Amino acid sequence: MDTGNILTSQTRAKNKHAHFTSGSHESTQYSNYFSAFVAAARTPVHFRPHRDTLPPAPKTWKQMLSHIHSAEFKAAADIEIKALLSKGTFEYASILETDDTPLPVMWLFTYKFDEDGYLLKHKARIVARGDLQTLEEETYATTLAAQTFHAVMALVAGFDLKTRQYDTVNAFTNARLPIPIYCQSAEGYERQGKLWRVLMALYGLRKSPLLWYKDFTLSLADLGLEAIPDTNCLFVND
Repeated sequence: MDTGNILTSQTRAKNKHAHFTSGSHESTQYSNYFSAFVAAARTPVHFRPHRDTLPPAPKTWKQMLSHIHSAEFKAAADIEIKALLSKGTFEYASILETDDTPLPVMWLFTYKFDEDGYLLKHKARIVARGDLQTLEEETYATTLAAQTFHAVMALVAGFDLKTRQYDTVNAFTNARLPIPIYCQSAEGYERQGKLWRVLMALYGLRKSPLLWYKDFTLSLADLGLEAIPDTNCLFVND
């Protein structure tokens, strides 16, 4: 052991620490590991709050405006409206176009977290009050059974297969409504004398899940996939 590496006093230890962290010496004197450590120590840490430290998300537009995270939720609302408009989900129309009472819409605000519970982003979604709709036709949309998912994952693990998972952004709004529905404009985005003529399957409408399921399955069929008989939401490609 080189006795020169032994620190003989607290003062010398402090000086040694300052010597190494100052970066005044050539990086070639130190290992790549130490160089990386110094670089990381100088990198600012961006604080992301944990779910346990955040206040409850606002439940209404009015609450959002006075929320401590109002700027972030308002930005999320702007993104939601921009996404809906880009997809042609709705368009502004004159209130004189319909004699029916337009369906109300409402804002849903929430936080999105990573697997450790740290904040990823603020989320805002506009949904229609589909609970006020009166429909006689079928609206049920099938979903993947848990047993089917477990069986597929067992095959993946057993044969060491590769899997991919995709998330469809604003999935329901990819399906077109057979007949446009008139809705009130969302709070914060009203226009004088205007309402929304909704053309795509907006979240909250009672038929939206079924319309999206039909549209998606037709797309899979166009890609050459075939449905497994008597099994919901499972397709194969021969």
